[in-house]
Order: sequence, then C-alpha cells, then structure tokens
Amino acid sequence: MSQLVRVTQSNDNTDNNAIPESSDEKTADKKEAAISRMKDFNTIMAIMNASPMYTVVDAVVNDHVLVTDERFKTIADFKSFISETITGDLRDGFISECDYCFTEYNGSLYVRTVGRSFFSFETEYGIAVLDPAMDGFSALTIGGNQLFGNGKAEFRFDDGKWKISSYEYGEWRDIMAVENYDFSSVAGIWYEDTEGSCNVLNIRTDGRFTYSYSGGNDFGTLQAVYWLNENEEKIIGLELVKNREMPFHAGFRAPEESPCNDIYLEQEGSPTHFIRREEPGRYTVEQLSDMAAQDYEEKTGIRPANTLPMINADDSVTVALYGENKNPYDAYILDPDTGTGELHSDKSPVSLPQTGNNSTVMAGTIAAAIALTAAGAFALTKSGMLRKKEDEE
Repeated sequence: MSQLVRVTQSNDNTDNNAIPESSDEKTADKKEAAISRMKDFNTIMAIMNASPMYTVVDAVVNDHVLVTDERFKTIADFKSFISETITGDLRDGFISECDYCFTEYNGSLYVRTVGRSFFSFETEYGIAVLDPAMDGFSALTIGGNQLFGNGKAEFRFDDGKWKISSYEYGEWRDIMAVENYDFSSVAGIWYEDTEGSCNVLNIRTDGRFTYSYSGGNDFGTLQAVYWLNENEEKIIGLELVKNREMPFHAGFRAPEESPCNDIYLEQEGSPTHFIRREEPGRYTVEQLSDMAAQDYEEKTGIRPANTLPMINADDSVTVALYGENKNPYDAYILDPDTGTGELHSDKSPVSLPQTGNNSTVMAGTIAAAIALTAAGAFALTKSGMLRKKEDEE
C-alpha cells in the first residue's frame, strides 16, 4: 500500500473534478472520468440515504427530509442523474428504488429518512485504473476506511460516457485477488541474491510454498493479487500465508508483460531480492519431490505432508520430507536426469522412475553429490539429519 500512496502523491496535483470537454469520453483520460463518476455515485448514495450533507429536516412531509441539492427538484431529475452515472442492471436497480425513496411537494424533492450508514468511494487519495481496454476498465480507490475498506468499480462505455456497471468494496487483498492464477509461471526454486545467504523460496504449481532460512522453514499457500508500482505499471504480487497467520508479500512483474526472473520479498519494509535457479535436468524439482514423497509412502506407509527440494552445487537435487508438524522424516539425494540416487538415512539406493539407471557410474556421481550436499544443504543441517551422520562417525 505504501507503493500505492506514493503513486497518489505524485499524481494528485491535477484537478480530479475535471473531465475533458468531449461528446465522446472513450479516448479521454479514464482516471479523470472514473473519479468524476465515483463522486457522482457518492452523491446518489448520500441523497438516497438521506445524508445530512444533502438534506434538511422539514416537517411538511412526514418521515421525509428536504433535498437541498438544487439540481434535483423532481424524481425524474434524480433518475436522469442516475442514468448519467450508472448503467446496466445496477442502474435499473437504483431507479426502481426511487419511487419508494422520494416524493415531491410544492416544487421540491423529499427523501425518506432511513438512518443507516452507506458506502461511498473515497477518491481524495487517488485511484488506480486497471486493464484500461477500449471496451471497459476497472478503477480502485487507493484510500479506504475502517467500515468499508477500499472501493472498486467496473466501467462500461454507454451513450458516449464511461459509466459504472458494478461496484464492490472491502479489503484491498480481497477485492484484488486474481482468480485461477497459473502458479506455474513462478514455480521453481528461488535463491536469495545476497552473498553468504542460504535463504531459499520453493514455489509449487499448486500454490504451495516452502520458505527456508537460517532459523528454519515456513510452509504455506499463495494467493495472487494486483497492485501498481511507482510508474503505474500493473504488478502481480504473491501473498504468502504461513500457518494462517499474518501474510508477507513477494512481488514481481506480471509474466505477460516481462519474463518473471525476479522476486522481491517484503519483510519489515526491506525488500530481499531472489533469483530463479534453472531446472538442472530432465526432471523438475517438483516432479522429483512428488516421486520422492510417493516412494517414501510406498516404503513406510506414511505420506509426507511437505517436501523441501534444493538444487545443490553439482546440480543434484536434495528432497527433504516433512510431517504435519514440520518434523523431518528423511531426505533423498537424486540425479535430476535419471531420478536415481540414495536415501540420506541409510544410504540405500533409490530409483524413482521405472527407467532409472543404477549403474556404477551413477553410484560415483551420487557419492560426489553427498559430499557437496553435506556442505550446502542448510535445511537438512538445521533439521539435524546431517548431524546424525557426524555423530555416528
């Protein structure tokens, strides 16, 4: 949200009330048109809910108050204003309520008192325009309030003007969720681009993640959301929700706009840069993780709840297996081209795919991989798996 505020501060010197004088707004500034329609929508909501800002108590008509806005003397005037602001089913719904809400008396318009709160767009902090296609766009208020949160409006072009066709409000992350996002575009192993760091982010195609750092491992799920950067470029971000607690965020440029080769974790306001590690062989780390979990289940009857793969310096892959309570089960050290290798616990050979090769050459490769893994597999060291080997020696 701090990024959004900076966008607003840099673009708030213009008059938000102004709309280009044109009989056709389709090519006009969509942000200015959206702000104007949102403000008109606020007027509609305020008057229909008898806000004191637009009404005064007048005992002439029972249970009604006088509308003080000089633009509206009749119900027809107000219906026309609605049609200029809103379109589609939303417009029809508002207009159908007018005959119940309003009455006319002695050349003035009166509205029924209701005494309830009502939603309004808070545009004073600016708005973000998303997906500005020629046939429609979305606009989101950057500011919000504790009662309703942020507001989002869908706009459709109708009778020479952009008009609101639907709206919603709530928390930013809720109304900006990206439905059915394909996590395969960011799935894989990501390493922190800091000298001496051992932090690793593993993202799976099903939206699950493992975040490994010097103090341990976090497991969780991903949710994709939209926001804008300082240049008002659309960003797809990830909310990494761990153990149903407060989420932390990883942001990256939308894959359809540029290759996704960088992730920035936002932790306590300090971004940490992660870079993608290319898959080292025929099998992806996710495939190796799934095969290792299945093999372990066949051997023990226990299905691991989580897996943590890591690409080693020699391109072998270590897959650590964990239970529901994050207690470590075992680890597989595998060749990504053949899927063969050995278990960490008893050094027994494994051949995950049916076509695996257990040749003497492969055994030598695994032996070298074990030595390198012992030096670099920080996750296993923290779990105590490698310390077990040292104690035995």
